[in-house]
Amino acid sequence: MINIGKENEYTEFKKSTSELNEAVESISAMLNKHGKGKVYFGVKNNGDCIGQQISDNTLRDISRKIYEDIKPTIYPSIHEMENIPGVIEVEFIGNDKPYSAQGRFYIRVFDEDKKIDINELLKMVNRTDSSNSVWEKMESEDSVDDADEDLLKDYIRKANECGRITDDYSNKKEVLGKLGLITGNHLNNAGRILFSKNKPITLKLAVFATDEKLSFIDINRFEGNLFECSKKGQEYIKQHINYSAEIVGSERKEVPEIPSEAIREVVLNSLCHSSFDTSMNNEIYITPTKICVFNPGTFPSGYEPKDFAYNGVESILRNPLISKVLYYANEIDSWATGFRRVFTYCEKDDIKLAYTKKDQGFEFVFYRKAAISNDGDKKMIVDSIKNNPKITTAEIATIIGKSRRTVQNIISELKAQGIIERIGSNKNGSWVTK
Repeated sequence: MINIGKENEYTEFKKSTSELNEAVESISAMLNKHGKGKVYFGVKNNGDCIGQQISDNTLRDISRKIYEDIKPTIYPSIHEMENIPGVIEVEFIGNDKPYSAQGRFYIRVFDEDKKIDINELLKMVNRTDSSNSVWEKMESEDSVDDADEDLLKDYIRKANECGRITDDYSNKKEVLGKLGLITGNHLNNAGRILFSKNKPITLKLAVFATDEKLSFIDINRFEGNLFECSKKGQEYIKQHINYSAEIVGSERKEVPEIPSEAIREVVLNSLCHSSFDTSMNNEIYITPTKICVFNPGTFPSGYEPKDFAYNGVESILRNPLISKVLYYANEIDSWATGFRRVFTYCEKDDIKLAYTKKDQGFEFVFYRKAAISNDGDKKMIVDSIKNNPKITTAEIATIIGKSRRTVQNIISELKAQGIIERIGSNKNGSWVTK
């Protein structure tokens, strides 16, 4: 028996034309995803060709069904395969998405056809996944002189080290031109976001004392280019999470409650896939139980992050030029591998994840394991302060068996909640419990 492969994002198998209704759904889904695809009749799901009876009307019935049910109208190629009797190949293309099948809309996700809800459909009508590629290449107000030369030199060094760029640094104009980051006489929008010294991105940062976000321990607003905001975002999370102490060999090592690699991937990919032509900002906020990373820019219609990580779905890049430049320096590989790494790191450390598609953006959430024992730590810290109002952070860390950084973070929470207060200077003052 002849086998013609496996179903995927571009290919669907049907045992016979009795499954025509399901076939037109697959055609709609593939057109909405890729603008092209193939459907075969007389083939089992595993790719085995079993054939079917083909009369004079069989091909005509398929053609009529597609003409009547797929809107906007398409004109597919329909024929019986020469070398495989009884197997019909339907090949189609179309550039007028969204396409409906019998009045309903679908999108292809690996080898499945998923319905598109009204909100996602409206987004598809109003934009395409590559719409930012036009915006990226538009001329900005920043000149080539506004590019950060030290950052650009460091970028080229990293790109050289990973072998994705072989040319040495020459000058700003030549390097930016080769990267496609100049339009006219200025940096284009992609070049501005990546390398401008004029602070093109705003990153909002906050740590809240409670999950209800009624009072904050820290609030910050950072402005910079993509590289600077990525570094700041990662540092901010690491500064405000808890650490455990482990002995590795003969050295004491502080281990973060969330893997540093996962933090890097989420923060960098959030910035990389943002929609920068809106009034909304990227945000990172931390509560006692979770760490949330938000970016303006909706997630691709019909998909979940795990589709990119595990289901063989190719990356859909919101900012393809920015993504390409980051790839050259090995900052990212692809959206798919980025998600896969995050899931792998967190599964290894038993970290729970969540993600939410919002009307104007996408939010990734790490749930903090440290939150489970945080109340006990707070009680021990308060008791230590009651026993010795002049106790130091280092002494508390020794008593409760936590790192100094963890103790400092919990003390900040206790102060924000009004449970403790510092009277006097850090050196000569003392603690008061309320």
